[in-house]
Amino acid sequence: MKSMHRLMVTASTILAFSGVVGAPVAQAADTKIQSAATCFYFSGLGVPVRDALGRFLNTSVAAEINILCPVLRDNLVAAPIAVRVGVRDVSTTLVGADDISCRVQGATQIGTGTFTGPFTSTPNGANPNGTVLNLTLPAIPNNASLNVFCTIPRRGVNLLTTDPPSWVASIFIDEP
Repeated sequence: MKSMHRLMVTASTILAFSGVVGAPVAQAADTKIQSAATCFYFSGLGVPVRDALGRFLNTSVAAEINILCPVLRDNLVAAPIAVRVGVRDVSTTLVGADDISCRVQGATQIGTGTFTGPFTSTPNGANPNGTVLNLTLPAIPNNASLNVFCTIPRRGVNLLTTDPPSWVASIFIDEP
């Protein structure tokens, strides 16, 4: 019995040192999605509405709104791989912004350094089926907080109809 136990301990030790047992496993990207219910109204003269599904809408026919959405990170030693925003842009207005635009921005841990990425906008024209904006990431330092800043256009109005409101539905972050 003792020799069988010794054999098993020896085999386990050999396997562990050879990397067969306990070898690190490659990790896939850590993707998180959060509702736009975490966003808040920042500025603009439009009419911000948060609905029961967690979407952030602009119901105004007169002006756009700007919203700010915190992005939750759990890997503070590596920059995100991607940040995406799920939106529905149905504005057909000819006056003012007619596309949803979003960008990544943030600050270092104590707020002394800031960074801002370029705006990414929905394609021209209404898109009632919705789309996902793949935001361009700026250089993001370790331990930095991230936000997504979005402009939601006003509803278009013509003689016969009024567009439904456009909205931001969700924020995705992919981390290594």
